Amino acid sequence: MGEAAKTSENKFSIVITGYMDPRLHHPTWYRIIEAINESEQKEALSQNIVIVPTLSQFNVPEFKVVCTTTTWEISTTEAQHRPRILQTAKLVFKKLYETPASYYGMNTDLERETARQNINHDLADMMALTGLGLVGKDYRSASISFSTTDEPCTTNIEIRASRHTPSFVFMGQNTQYRLNSPDRLSSPEYFDIGEKLEAHFDTDYQSALEAMDRIVKGLNDFKGIPS
Repeated sequence: MGEAAKTSENKFSIVITGYMDPRLHHPTWYRIIEAINESEQKEALSQNIVIVPTLSQFNVPEFKVVCTTTTWEISTTEAQHRPRILQTAKLVFKKLYETPASYYGMNTDLERETARQNINHDLADMMALTGLGLVGKDYRSASISFSTTDEPCTTNIEIRASRHTPSFVFMGQNTQYRLNSPDRLSSPEYFDIGEKLEAHFDTDYQSALEAMDRIVKGLNDFKGIPS
């Protein structure tokens, strides 16, 4: 598997959509429930923290939390900290078990090195070969978006060139799970979000790694537009 770019877009996150109260998501409360330690609390309070009625945002060394009135997200840029964000999400919503939610999901953003020189050109040339009438010129680029649904999960994939290195490819995978009741927001009920996250967290990550391997192979094997 290729290496990541020196300046990387790698990111791993858990997102929960529903009715949120950002004012609750303060580093001090995360310290009280033992989601972070005292040192992390002090660091979060000393940085660019935002706590207002419509937005909460803070950082600790291993992850970042952003909460709006409709979405809660915890993210990390290091794969080794993925278990930490899972455990934190489980703990937070164990305490906030009455939160009415409509969706939960995982995002995996990856960059990988390829044997190609210019991913923008290669993706544009691949699109030119689809028969859709797209013709690439000297300066050309393309990105690919793909979505598939297997209830209750929708998977969205984006493929494009890295923003930092032309020979690197970026792939973003979002898996979004609809909670059982479509009208969940209007009919709050208890749910064990930790159990649901646990069921998909690692398998979705593995599927993203496998998809990236296939994408890199496809690019490396691409012969270009026939003369």
